[in-house]
Amino acid sequence: MSRKQRERRRLLMDVLMQEKEITVKDLAQKLNVTSETIRSDLDFLAAQGQLVKSHGWARLPRIMKEMPLSIRQDDNLSVKQRVMKKAVEFIEDGMTVYLDPGSTVLAGMEYLRAKKNLTLVVNSTQAALKAVQLGFRVIFLGGLMDENGIRTTGYFAQEMAEKLQIDLAVMGVCGVVKDRGFGIYWEEEMGLRRTLLSVSRKRIAVMDSSKLSTPANFVFASFEEIDAVVCDGLSEDQKASLAKVRELVEVN
Repeated sequence: MSRKQRERRRLLMDVLMQEKEITVKDLAQKLNVTSETIRSDLDFLAAQGQLVKSHGWARLPRIMKEMPLSIRQDDNLSVKQRVMKKAVEFIEDGMTVYLDPGSTVLAGMEYLRAKKNLTLVVNSTQAALKAVQLGFRVIFLGGLMDENGIRTTGYFAQEMAEKLQIDLAVMGVCGVVKDRGFGIYWEEEMGLRRTLLSVSRKRIAVMDSSKLSTPANFVFASFEEIDAVVCDGLSEDQKASLAKVRELVEVN
């Protein structure tokens, strides 16, 4: 998949998030491409479970699914890098740190280069490879591999996580569920995420502000369970929605 395709499919999903349901013709006009190109994109995204396509229309599925990492890894890349640069300030030399497999964490792992003697706990193959290249000790949580996120999850990953003592967990967020907490799309992640929260001395969430308007299916952590949220600039209403978080760190 080319970068141009990834960007177009990301924009397509952004439009669908806003409209909920839209005709193929209107979607092609909004993105300024041909109907044939849009149909090809819709076929790809429908096969991934990201949307439902029928009779010239596209709509969101009743249960949201996470977009493949290959599509979202370049989405808001500069914002993700700035967020992770700030998040790395929470990490001290010698810590054992869990790094979430999400695109925000992966976008900013290079900033870890300034740290020394870290043990990084990961369940992403990409994060594991980068951590090794940076010269850190790596604990990889083995388990069932999810092709969308290129990460492991499930019983075996959870069993490994239960044996650990983690100083800091850096958690990605798929969406924010109003008045409840931080959400994910896939129920299979719940057990591992809850275990990682329980064995971590401190927990921070990293995200861009768009997550505050993104729906999610399951709440993996309440606002009170997260020690700090690192995010790009927020409106006053957005800040109010995160009022229960202990510490809110904004980046420019």
